[in-house]
Amino acid sequence: MITLFSSKKLVPLLGLLVLVGCEQKHDDLEQWVKEVEAKRPPPVKKLPEIVPYKGFDYAAMDKHSPFMKVVPEAIDTLVNLEDCAPDDPIPDVNRRKEPLEKVAIQTLSMVGSMEQRGEKTGIILDANTGIHHPVIKGQYLGLNHGKIVSLEETEIKLSEIIPNGKGCWESHIISLDLVQIKN
Repeated sequence: MITLFSSKKLVPLLGLLVLVGCEQKHDDLEQWVKEVEAKRPPPVKKLPEIVPYKGFDYAAMDKHSPFMKVVPEAIDTLVNLEDCAPDDPIPDVNRRKEPLEKVAIQTLSMVGSMEQRGEKTGIILDANTGIHHPVIKGQYLGLNHGKIVSLEETEIKLSEIIPNGKGCWESHIISLDLVQIKN
């Protein structure tokens, strides 16, 4: 019992010694805090005035698109679309765009192909991002409504629909050939 009694007194005594040993002087820190608090804060700059947004109603929807190439001798036929043949291709503007349709065809290159479960797949490299994309027949890519019509081991053929400058559209075939990537 004597050892138990003495250990009960010893524990609080040791704790008191540890706490007394931890006390440090912080005079320099307290002086710095007083100096910082005594300084006046810099004035806050006024926020710039916000100009309210003014909407603009575009009223030239029936005019010729400024982004379409115009053939000078065809200016009179731009509003007369009867000159377009009924079998001229027309891009489907209601079709949901695919991710590779935001990329110019000049920055895409075919770097490989494979076949899975009987379906041919081409591998396209986007030079802008360095990302490889798998593509299949019927998929769209490029800025001119390019649809993959043929996919071979060494070549991908696309049918692009482009404006002809007279208000009509025409189709042409382009190809992406397999390229060797240099390491």
